[in-house]
Amino acid sequence: MPQVDRSEWDVIVVGAGAAGVAAAEELGRIDPRPSVLILSEEDRPPYKRTKISKNIARGFDREEFAQLAPEWYAENGFDLMLAARVSALDPQGRNLELADGRRFGWGSLILATGADPVPPPVQFAQRTDGGLFVVRTAAQVESLRAALVGAGRVAVVGSGVLGVEVAEQVRRLGLEVVLVGCHGRLMHRQLNEPAADRLADLMRSEGVELSLGERVGTAERRDHGGFALGLRQESLEADVLIFCVGVRPRTELAVRSGLAVDHGILVDRALRTSHAAVFAAGDAAQHPDGSVTHLWHAAQHQGTLAARSAVGRDVRHDNPPFRLKCEVFGQYFFSMNVPPGAFGDDALDRAAEALPAVTPAARPAPSAGSSGEARTEAPEGLEREEQARGPLYRCLYYRGDRLFGVIMVNDRERARRYEAAVREGWPRRTVRAELPLS
Repeated sequence: MPQVDRSEWDVIVVGAGAAGVAAAEELGRIDPRPSVLILSEEDRPPYKRTKISKNIARGFDREEFAQLAPEWYAENGFDLMLAARVSALDPQGRNLELADGRRFGWGSLILATGADPVPPPVQFAQRTDGGLFVVRTAAQVESLRAALVGAGRVAVVGSGVLGVEVAEQVRRLGLEVVLVGCHGRLMHRQLNEPAADRLADLMRSEGVELSLGERVGTAERRDHGGFALGLRQESLEADVLIFCVGVRPRTELAVRSGLAVDHGILVDRALRTSHAAVFAAGDAAQHPDGSVTHLWHAAQHQGTLAARSAVGRDVRHDNPPFRLKCEVFGQYFFSMNVPPGAFGDDALDRAAEALPAVTPAARPAPSAGSSGEARTEAPEGLEREEQARGPLYRCLYYRGDRLFGVIMVNDRERARRYEAAVREGWPRRTVRAELPLS
């Protein structure tokens, strides 16, 4: 990458994930083009983070998943600094300092600092003597791949989408895998019970052991290597331990600089923080409705808007819905705009925190006609329609006559159509005409 030989910039972007690179791309389209510095803590050009957890088994080249060609930055007159950690930020003076002591001034600043994996408790990490892994960066995955060589049994802690993807990839390496989750079903925030049951059946059929409604309470190093894990109801042993228990916004820099922070960095509809010249986007930003989004395409959208806002354009972020997809063992799981509490899981979530083990609450099966369609009432004024035919399944959420959200299994080819249907709020008759479940 070119050496930075200036100290003042029109815009500095801190972070080079989805939001940071989208901001840079948008700034490259603005006329007149501002001077831009992008700061990344990682050791390689910005890449598509969502790809790395899906390619643990085969591995990847250093620049294989680059978001932009490495030469794009210089060709657009931008500077990209790698292994650059911001240690101090002065919003009033409009400057920042790197860990190596260099200082840069800016006219506008975009914080796209992303999120960090939720770590295990300190005492837990100490007992394992640093021998556990998280999956967030390419470098972390490379370290994990090295540790998996020669391993026999692997424990993946966390039953969300990342835990599911990691368990699948480890199993593809031919290793024994147990997936431990404190909730009673997989991907409990994205999938309802029928979809989650399909996913669980698939994982088990491919040899992944599931230990749901459980939580790791203790972990100790074995004398002969690996770990002994104490769960609520049982114990298990594993050679490698991988934690995938969620992420939390990276707000430390904002806190130290005096910006307003709650769960994330507080922003308004223009993605402006509590300082008029500082903006935040992506996993680090908390929006006026209290939401913190952790989806790749949502971060890209916010980065684009933050770039426009940073150069004085009028923007409004209305938190549009974006899809989540999970592809494992050749099957496709899709969730978009499913409302909180739509699965009736509030009590289940509380039980998962308090009880030794949790079994999903029994739900009466809706009566289905010959079409395979069932209609039931969902919370928050939504109506739910479920359909299943062979490997295909979907649950459609309507508000009045308009499509509000979707859970879908194995209708991969029409995923973009489902996205459009939710975003545009297709009426029921249009969904049935344009997206029949065949």
